[in-house]
Order: sequence, then C-alpha cells, then structure tokens
Amino acid sequence: METHSYKLPPKPLSEEDTAKIISLIKSKVEIKDRRYNHQTYKNCFIGRDVVNVLLEFGYGENIHEALQICEGLRTQGVIGHVCEDKEFENRKQFYVFESDRKELDQAKTTWQDVLKEEEGKHLCSEEVKDVLDSLSDWPKRNSEMGELLVDKHNREVLDNCRPLNWTNPSSDVKYDMVAIGGGAGGLVSSITAAVSGAKSAIIERNLMGGDCLNTGCVPSKAFIKAAKVAHTCRNASKFGVMFEGEMKIDFARVMERMREVRAEIAEHDSVYKFAKKYGIDMYLGDAKFLNEGEIDVNGQTLKFEKCSIATGGHPYVPDIEGLSDFPYLTSENVFNITEQPNHLVIIGAGPIGCELGQSFARFGTRVTMLSKTNRFLPKEDPDAAAFLHQSLMDDGVNIVFNAEPTKIQVTKSPGKLWNPEAKFEMEININGISETIKGDSILVAAGRRPNVHGLGLEEAGVEYDHTRGVHVDDYCMTTNKDIYAVGDVCSPYQFTHNSDIMAKNAAKNALFSGREKSSEVIMSWCTYTDPELAHIGKYPSEMDKEGIEYDTYKYDISNNDRAICDGVIGLIKIHCQKDTDKILGGTIVGGPAGDMVSQIAQAMYNKVGLSSMGAVVHPYPTYGEAFKALTSQINGRKLAQGAKTVLKTIKKVKV
Repeated sequence: METHSYKLPPKPLSEEDTAKIISLIKSKVEIKDRRYNHQTYKNCFIGRDVVNVLLEFGYGENIHEALQICEGLRTQGVIGHVCEDKEFENRKQFYVFESDRKELDQAKTTWQDVLKEEEGKHLCSEEVKDVLDSLSDWPKRNSEMGELLVDKHNREVLDNCRPLNWTNPSSDVKYDMVAIGGGAGGLVSSITAAVSGAKSAIIERNLMGGDCLNTGCVPSKAFIKAAKVAHTCRNASKFGVMFEGEMKIDFARVMERMREVRAEIAEHDSVYKFAKKYGIDMYLGDAKFLNEGEIDVNGQTLKFEKCSIATGGHPYVPDIEGLSDFPYLTSENVFNITEQPNHLVIIGAGPIGCELGQSFARFGTRVTMLSKTNRFLPKEDPDAAAFLHQSLMDDGVNIVFNAEPTKIQVTKSPGKLWNPEAKFEMEININGISETIKGDSILVAAGRRPNVHGLGLEEAGVEYDHTRGVHVDDYCMTTNKDIYAVGDVCSPYQFTHNSDIMAKNAAKNALFSGREKSSEVIMSWCTYTDPELAHIGKYPSEMDKEGIEYDTYKYDISNNDRAICDGVIGLIKIHCQKDTDKILGGTIVGGPAGDMVSQIAQAMYNKVGLSSMGAVVHPYPTYGEAFKALTSQINGRKLAQGAKTVLKTIKKVKV
C-alpha cells in the first residue's frame, strides 16, 4: 500500500547531506510555476516527485525512509508546502524551497503588501502613481478605481476583486458562455451556465462585484444605516431616551465602517470564489469583440458559442459650463471621501439624490437638491411621494424645483480630488430667473448611461445607442442571435435584482432553448430613504393610458398597531383589476416598505388575489397585518355589491 504521509520522526541531516539532496532535487525534479484552481504558485515542485527521486538515487530503502528525509528538510526550514505549515506528504502537492519563498515574499504579490505604506492616500495620487505604474496588470485608464482610498479595508476589496497574483487562463477551449462584466448580470449569467454543465468564463475590466458591491447598493446602504442611527439618536427624547451633552458625528468613522462592510462582503464576489466553487474561467482585462464569435482580452482571443454582455452603466454628467473644472462627486467616488461636506449641492432629485441627500443632511451637512421638474419624484404615486418629500424637508433638505444649473465658477480649488476646502458659485435658472448659490461640494446624481463604449459591438453585429444601450428583444437577445445583454447596459430598470433575473433568463434562452420573457417579469423596486418608498407592477397613469379599468384600495399605515408603537406614518395603495381581486400594482411608503412589497410580489407571481392575501395569519403586531385591513376593504365591497344584487332580486320578486 502506498504511503502518503510521514509517520516516523524526521531524519536529522548533516550540512553535507542537505546540500547534496538540495542539489539532487534541483537537478532531477521539475521546478516551475504551477496552477491550481486558477491560482499560480511560483517555482514549486511536487512532493511525490521528490520521494521518487530520493528512492531512485539511494536515499532511503523505502517510502517511509524517503519521507523521513523530506520531513527532515522541512523541519530544518529547507522546503515547505506552498500554502500550509504541515508535514511532508507523498502526494501531488506543491512544495517550494524556503529560500525561493523568501524571494517571492519580497516581491510582494498582494495589495495589502504593495500598498501598505500608502495608507490614507488615493490610488490616483502622485505618491501612489509610481507603485501602480510598476504593476503590469493594473488598468491604467480606469476612472472607477482611481480615487479609491488606500486603507486595509479597500486593500482587502482589491485582493478579493482584483488580485495581483492572478493569472488569466490560457485555455483555447470554445466557451459555451462568456460573460462580459463581473457584476450581478455577468456573475449570474456564468453561474447559471456553469451549474448546468456548460463551460463558462467571465471578463472583468475593473473590480469584481460591479457597481452593486463597489459604488452602489452595498456602500450606500451602510451609509444610509449610519445616517438613520444618527437620526434615531437625535430624536431619542421622543421615546424618553436622553443623552448628556451634544451628539457628535465622527464622519471619518462612518465612512470607515462603510469600507469595513464592503470589504466583508467582497469575499462573496471574489475572483477565487467563482473560479474554485463554480469552475468558471476568470479573465481580468478589457474585452473587445473581434467578430461575431470571438473576443479579445489583453491580446488573448476567446471563442464562444454564446455571450452575455453585462457591462453595466455609469453616472451621467450633464454638460454644464465650469463643472469639469471642479472636483465634483458622483456615485463612483462619493464613498471615497473621509471628511464631511459643509454645503452639498446635488444636481438631480431622483432616488440616488434623495437617498444620499437625506443621509448627508442627517449627519449635519447643509443639502440643496436641484430638480429639473416641478414635481418631487414625478414617476411615483403623488401621495406616496408627498410623504417622502415632507420627510426630506423635515431633515433639512432644501429641494429647488424647475432648477437647471447653467454655470459653475470655481472660487477656491485645493486640487483635483474632492476637498471640503473647495468653493464654488453655481448659476441656476429657476423658472426663467437666474440665481446664484454657493457651496463646497457638488454631487452629480442626474441619471445613468450604459457602458457600451470600446466593446467593439459593431464588429459583433450588435446594435446599440449611447442613451438606451444595447438593443435587445423580449428574450434578452441582441441583433446577433448568439449574443445576449442583461442589466443596466440594456434595461431601463437599473436594479441589481433586475440584472439577476435577466441574466438567468438570458442563460436559459441562450443555452437551453428557453423562452423566458422580460415582459413577464413582475418588477418591484425600493427607494431606501426614510421612509422607504417601494413599488411593484403598474402605476395608475400607465393603466389609464392603456385603458385598463381598476379599483384602488388604500390603507393608512399610521392605523397599524405596530406603526403606532414605532411612531411610523405612511400608506399602502394596491390596484386591482376592476371588480376583481387580481393585483395589477401597488405602492408602499413608510415602515419596512422594501420588505412589505415582497409580499405583494409573491402574491402577483403566484397569481394570488388580494382577498386571499388577507387569509394569511400574521404575527401580532406586525406591518403585515396591513394587508388584512386591505382585504377587508375588497371583501366589504364584494358584500355590498352582493347585497345590492339581492335587494334588486327581492324587489323583482315582490313586483
């Protein structure tokens, strides 16, 4: 029986014997860079090969004695396993000479090592530039990562989402599915393919995890949570909780916690996870179509049967005179700041502007929000929007309607990066009248645009435009039948969960002749302000245009016992098909609206009517009981209609 592990004490070796054995191993055992689970290990050899060579040249009568010699070399610090401090084994495992390991350690192959001395600086700063220029795989042209703050948390993100020691696969296989983009859409496209047995690959130009992990969902929700805690503390006296002295905001700590949260979640989207767990080939670099069936990645050609474009989007920056001269913020760099703005002017009053504007105001920043329209959140239900509008005003957010910035004059600029010492004057056209406001920070939250530039879409026969993005049909197929597109690059629904379902459907349609339609997806979304505002399905304005008759059922959340305990106000509106309980859409503002709308989503998905929703027994007291109150309305209407019918029948009988 073959012996794998060492069972006897290590054999002591003289300096002369050690030198001879080292020389023998170096001359007779193949030492080279080796790959395992898509990670490269430098200058290593296989344990089993060493045992065989020792036996061949008379060092030991059997495997046990050869293992004693190998273990002796290990305990003397001559050789060691590439990853772990463990006994030498007669297996196909990788070992290195410790002298080589020291040289490799000195080469520094992780971001924690490379940027350890650059704490508190930004990747685009002059001090870090020379370090980054020495890294062959660092994307020099990136803007998304350029202002990333260097600290232990962001170094952890980099090590997970763009590891320095990563080597792209050298496979010449024709992939069943290649996803361009390592955000939600690309990851789900590839995973759906991989778990079904298809050979898949992902190409990512910047950081794995995409906007959601790095600049969107994750950092924003951590930031919003901190602001909500500040608001709760500030209003604690309403609940009989008193503080001695004034509450203080440590803004630097707020931002550090956000980075901690992002670093913890980054492991979920790591390059190594998807390579090892799902067997997906991971490529870090720029993707560009060469033709209808091939993609170039850093000079390497990948062939594919099917492809999923999931490149996401980026903040739209309007053409305003002088804006480019000022170090403005967007969703891509706002979470890199460590100091609190004094007066933040937000260009745009959509969901992103509302979420961040309210949060900054709760930390004590003066916030002015500029809306191009004359209504607050004009796409949302007017009554629901009014609740949120009032909440933002209560928090001190000044919303200016019909406002269009026309010119920005920089009055003080400490540098290219954002700095609270910067100053500007902004000319604004408000209902045809020019006004000027002054501030130190600008956040551009004027919408988003698809990432379609530089992909070579023309070569692949994929039609697109710079506003709408890649053109797709109801099955996520582009004008090239072998190429699909999902998420922000092609859809008006700019949500991670939309990218997720589109990616699943696209993979099924592409690889397994599926017929999953985007139009059949019941989409819900939530604006994570306080109160939250969530919606699902159709709005009344849409149904009016389409000629759909409907009934609307309303419930004042402030009548809910749990809401009374929590001091929460808000409302629920559910729209049903006329004279039925079939749910067509709904809006919730107040309470855990984002979670509550999921109950409506489940009902609509499973074709459960509003009447049946009320049959569910909810724990008391919870917000879920609100649906029981709505059900009583529709049942009451049915009873009233039934009573009228009975009365009419009785009258006819009497006659």
